[in-house]
Amino acid sequence: MRIDVSTQSHASGTAVEFRIHRDGDDRETAYDGAILEGDRVITVMPPEWSAEATHPDLIGLAALASVQPWVGARLTLNRPVSAQLADRVREVFEIELGPVDAALAGRDVEIGTGRPGIAYTGGVDSAALAALLPQASLYFLNRSNLADREIRTKYRADAALASCEDMRRLGRLVRVVDSNVEYIRTPIGAPVHEPSELSFAIPVILMADVDGLDAIGVGAVAVGAYGLGYERFTDIDADHPITQWAAVTEAVGLGSVNAVAGLGEVITAKITMQTWGERVLVQSCVRGEPGQPCKRCWKCFRKTLIDSAITGAWPDDAWLDEVICSREISARLLEIPIYSESSLLFSLQQYRGRHPLLLALKERLRCDEQDFGLWARYYGPAIDIVAKPYRAEVKERLEAYAEPMTEAEAERLRGWRNQEARFSFTAVKARDEFALRLAERSAESRLVPLSWDKPTGKARAYPQIKRERSPRAVEIRRNDHSVLDVPDIGEWTPGLSVSIVIPAYRDQEKLDLTLAALAAQTYPADLTEVVVVDDGSEPPLRLPDIRPENCRLLRNDTRFWGSANAVNIGVRNTTGDVVLRLDADMIVFPGHVESHMRWHHLIDNAAIVGQKKFVTYESGALTPAQVYEAARDGRCDELFRRSFDSWSEALFDRTERMAKARTKDAYKAFVGATGSVNRDLFATAGGLAEDMVLGGDTEFAYRLALAGAVFIPDDGPQGRSWHLGIPQMKSNPDSGSKFRRPLVMHRVPDSPHRPALGHLKWEVPFADVVVDTRGFEFETVVDCVAPLLSGTRTDIRLFLVGDWPGPLGPRQGTIEHPQLDAFAVQEVFRHDERIHLVKHTPVAAPSVPWRLLLPCGVVPTADILSTLVDLAEEHGKGLVTVDLPGGGRIRLEWRPAFARAAWHGALGSDIDQKVKDLFGAHRLKSLHKAVYIGGYSKDPVERLAGVVQRQKTELDELREELALTRKRNRALEQRKRILEQRLVPERFRRVARRLLAR
Repeated sequence: MRIDVSTQSHASGTAVEFRIHRDGDDRETAYDGAILEGDRVITVMPPEWSAEATHPDLIGLAALASVQPWVGARLTLNRPVSAQLADRVREVFEIELGPVDAALAGRDVEIGTGRPGIAYTGGVDSAALAALLPQASLYFLNRSNLADREIRTKYRADAALASCEDMRRLGRLVRVVDSNVEYIRTPIGAPVHEPSELSFAIPVILMADVDGLDAIGVGAVAVGAYGLGYERFTDIDADHPITQWAAVTEAVGLGSVNAVAGLGEVITAKITMQTWGERVLVQSCVRGEPGQPCKRCWKCFRKTLIDSAITGAWPDDAWLDEVICSREISARLLEIPIYSESSLLFSLQQYRGRHPLLLALKERLRCDEQDFGLWARYYGPAIDIVAKPYRAEVKERLEAYAEPMTEAEAERLRGWRNQEARFSFTAVKARDEFALRLAERSAESRLVPLSWDKPTGKARAYPQIKRERSPRAVEIRRNDHSVLDVPDIGEWTPGLSVSIVIPAYRDQEKLDLTLAALAAQTYPADLTEVVVVDDGSEPPLRLPDIRPENCRLLRNDTRFWGSANAVNIGVRNTTGDVVLRLDADMIVFPGHVESHMRWHHLIDNAAIVGQKKFVTYESGALTPAQVYEAARDGRCDELFRRSFDSWSEALFDRTERMAKARTKDAYKAFVGATGSVNRDLFATAGGLAEDMVLGGDTEFAYRLALAGAVFIPDDGPQGRSWHLGIPQMKSNPDSGSKFRRPLVMHRVPDSPHRPALGHLKWEVPFADVVVDTRGFEFETVVDCVAPLLSGTRTDIRLFLVGDWPGPLGPRQGTIEHPQLDAFAVQEVFRHDERIHLVKHTPVAAPSVPWRLLLPCGVVPTADILSTLVDLAEEHGKGLVTVDLPGGGRIRLEWRPAFARAAWHGALGSDIDQKVKDLFGAHRLKSLHKAVYIGGYSKDPVERLAGVVQRQKTELDELREELALTRKRNRALEQRKRILEQRLVPERFRRVARRLLAR
């Protein structure tokens, strides 16, 4: 990349322009897909500034800060920098910055002899930083649309500018600098205000010589600095962006004073309240007017809860209803994990009110399980990243507001993982339960997308994961993976990394053999990591001498136990593109991992079932050295003479290696021992169910199917494996089945054992049925709903969408009630646990295989659901629709089909067509199992006439079907006679030949 720096006069000072010229080495995307779209960074400096009076290294550093996420291996300017800066940039960022003027001395400023400059935003965190550095100057980078393209944004700088004026009145040096640096990026402002870059501090860098600055301060609190807003604590080590930028800025005489890096938002709020009070407007909201935050954005919601937890003055229920149910806030609250979850945990733990949504959110985050008071104290080691001359003063001022964490609290913080881990079934389940409460409370029909509509934030019918899709990814129709041209072992170039997760409990001997075999894999070692999760063994397991290069041992420290939970722990602590689960009693052939990975390089939604054969094993029969040598020399097939096939081999054989298998059959083969999936697919399915100590692999495979997975048995000749010992479910099938079956039956709706237990209520229903009752009378709704509740499939969940009036007030009309029909429906059905009265169509549940959208006015028979499902399964369709006379349509959706379509990028109006392409769709003109009644009448005679008409219609359809069947039978009989006539002479000839032969 090349940048030409130029200056020109401007009405308010001097405009500095960085004109960007890209080359083939530059990165197109960085940091969550943000794109550098413009080619001119313009910053309007105050009249006091001039290029001649500014050290060239400051200009070079400002140019680097404006584009650093997108620079390739080289950044060339049209003016030189010192060797001191160039060497540091090369050392830290591996970027060649030039040209270099060997005669140019670096900016020689001793840190502590000047004053720090703060990249000020007018928000709570930067205002707290200003309180901890009382002599600091403030520099506000005002987002200005100086680009050549039209840009729409909700950003308003009025409140921040008012805050700057208040600071000026208190005697602070404040500079307001206009710049378009954020407007040349798509999405606008991304990435900004993160420790990973420093573009928002360009005014501090360029004004350093004019104002005598010797340090840069940014308001990056612990949420961003230590990664607490994401999944886990990340220490600020030598490779951390904060440390890297500090090293670079020190090369130009600017130390780092990230004085709030060890603070949570609770402490910054306290500091701001106590220091500035009413004297300075401090407002984090960038949408509202000065002193009037919008009260509807994520920042407003989060900061309001924090302030309420500190002061004890909570907002009223009406405001909470309005805000929580808004599109933006609800989308944030449905994320996994929720951004800045630590702040919510502290705030909600202090909540003692009765608002149902806050209580539901509190339950989802399990706020009462432990004390989150540590967020009211600061993390002591963070003081060490403040430049040494300022360190003592910062610490002294900070301790006037908060105490440091205890050593136990600091250790707990270092082990911090957000309660809602991305790879946790428990988290997904809790999120879905909260989404249901949200749906019941919300009055805004657009809160959550209907069906599979366009996503809003992360509140979507299908929880997609941000990822870069492979251009070679193939869309598989149903489960027909035969279209894939998989390469042979050693005949291709790997590029994806793999995390091998091994749940283990006792039996150190077999684990040693498993790791010895993994030490001799053909897949590149630099792309492989192995994690063994000890699930509470006593004595604890250890890593043997013969093991893979990148191998670690973790200990289960959660409240759950079992292999499912152990696998989740392993996945959370690894980073590979693909997750391969392997049992701790396996000896895998040297090409086992590579054989799996061949498929994942072709498609990113594959669930690979590894080859395995069961063998009897006696303790001491093999040593790790023998296994390693056999794997290294390609002699693993000689280790055992007798073996037993897995039961799934029979399924593979009769379905052409599952290419012709139905999804409801294919997933059942993805059980235990050895299987691999893409990490994003693992997260989308929600990981394994931590509370299932047996059968968790079957239940997870079922959810993989519902997430759109393609199930493929790996047939690589070098990818086989030995399973040491006969599985428990085979050696003791009766007891194993008795324990496992109830767990699986509750979570897997197509379990064959459910029908035998009648009308029990199951944890995961077979189908969700949605009926929109708005505008319909009470009798119409009852006639539509009643047959569903007493139908042949009772394991359903029914959502009635309506504008529900709620309970009666202190004095309301009865027979003149303004919502009489809605009130009657509400009172009739509100006590049935299967029925949910919601105010909008809810999202499609990730664990429910079928969803029926039924127009109110349809009077179904008891077996409408079974009939439609049988029709869909018989023809392998992902969508079945039934046109109704007079308009309207019945719609049955099969989740695996819609999830697969969404995985391939189809949303909104396009998804039905994608489902049709991948699985097919069936459209019926009529269905005798339901009849549409238009203009419903309360008159009993007319209602009876409607029933009679329905029966007549059914009878006519049955007569037509019977006539067609008779016609087919006659044709078959005629065909049979013709064949018999042809075969009789042939029989005589065969008999004659046999007699002559004698």
